[in-house]
Amino acid sequence: MSCGKVWSTALAVAAVVSALALASNSSDSFAAGVPTAAIIIAIVFLYVRSWRAGGSCQAGTAEPSGVTKVIRALDKTLEGEAADLSGIEKDAADALSRVAERLEWLTREINEMSPSDELTSLAKEEVFNNVLWREFNRALRYKASVSVALVEVGNLDQYRDKHDSEAAEELVREVASVILQMVRETDLAARYGRDTFAVIMPETGAPGAVEFSQRLRTAVNDALSKKAGDGSEVKVSVGVASVPSEEIKTAPELVERAAQALESAKSEK
Repeated sequence: MSCGKVWSTALAVAAVVSALALASNSSDSFAAGVPTAAIIIAIVFLYVRSWRAGGSCQAGTAEPSGVTKVIRALDKTLEGEAADLSGIEKDAADALSRVAERLEWLTREINEMSPSDELTSLAKEEVFNNVLWREFNRALRYKASVSVALVEVGNLDQYRDKHDSEAAEELVREVASVILQMVRETDLAARYGRDTFAVIMPETGAPGAVEFSQRLRTAVNDALSKKAGDGSEVKVSVGVASVPSEEIKTAPELVERAAQALESAKSEK
């Protein structure tokens, strides 16, 4: 083995051990994940540099013939594709496999830590629940208003079966885009299920929530007609609920009342 490969392999082993120790000792998965990702990238960079440079312990030794395969396999790994490790020395192939596994794990961790839904860029349901709890308790404390709107895309499964999943996802993104255009900076829009969205509207009572729901339904259905065609059965229904209300005592009850209003709106079609 060349001197370059010896040093790069030793560096890779040391860095991976350090990265794993950092991740395991940190209580914050995000704080551990980002430095670990940086370390992995550094390993990859230095490993490739050492392979390209070659450098035998004996003067005059030629560059390894497998270096091009290693670089190509590394490119595939970084692109998230399966790399062809045939014809690559075992130590290099094992290192590439470990890098691929680590990058896949880091990608999953980062996606899970992200507060935004990957498809729509709206907040995730977990974020919605946390903000709703805060806003509901603030409204109770200061006798203020807060409303929740639930928006469901109807007949999307039929559209998905008739066309394909990608076409249905385009409609979901379109709905999310319209919602983002309609909400205020103080509102929170979230994806609340596969075909459902939710909006938290602080300082908004029942009259304002109903008016918003009507404008939102019209705007979204107009956008869907343009996107899916005028003959499409894909339409949205909107249900809202607000506090203060004698019948709503908790944040989950507010969402439940909005869900009941959504069901009523769907049955009226």
